[in-house]
Amino acid sequence: MVLMSELEERLKSLQDQSSSIETIEQLFFPVTPDSKRSTPSAFLRSALFSTVKSRDRVYMKDQVLASHSNITITFTGETLNQEDLTLWNTLVHLAKHHPIDSHCSFSAYEILKSMGYSNSGNDHKILYKNIKRLAAAFITIKINNIEYFGHLINGGMLDDLTGKYKINLDKTLEPLAKPVKVNEFLA
Repeated sequence: MVLMSELEERLKSLQDQSSSIETIEQLFFPVTPDSKRSTPSAFLRSALFSTVKSRDRVYMKDQVLASHSNITITFTGETLNQEDLTLWNTLVHLAKHHPIDSHCSFSAYEILKSMGYSNSGNDHKILYKNIKRLAAAFITIKINNIEYFGHLINGGMLDDLTGKYKINLDKTLEPLAKPVKVNEFLA
């Protein structure tokens, strides 16, 4: 009888630990190897990040973008392109060890290096401009009956003296940070 009670207590303890681990895992963006980036299917199946050249960007308001059959994306902001996708993927990748919905701190050098860019003053200016464009972009992504609406970056700060960014990625973006099948969106 005592042995059974001890086993039940041990089992309960293991279940509690397992539950805690699952909860902890849900509080962080997905971890990918340093050489890989994770891109949401909805991003790839739409014109959210177009192939337009930076000089040809236009401002859109509540524009429905071309997308896959059961995905609807509405966009307000300056046109995003592949460089913006690379930046967003990099920020999510660098945030993988930070709790979701917290300020993630990265140096401009760290972001640029992760993107494969140089550390020149011009690249710093472009990075700052691109981060602000991602923060200003407002998207609505509807897949089947589920709709995400908000910004790609929830906000941030730049310390000019240290070159450190504090970026806040909204926790409701977490499902978008994982490559998901259309029918698994927010499942």
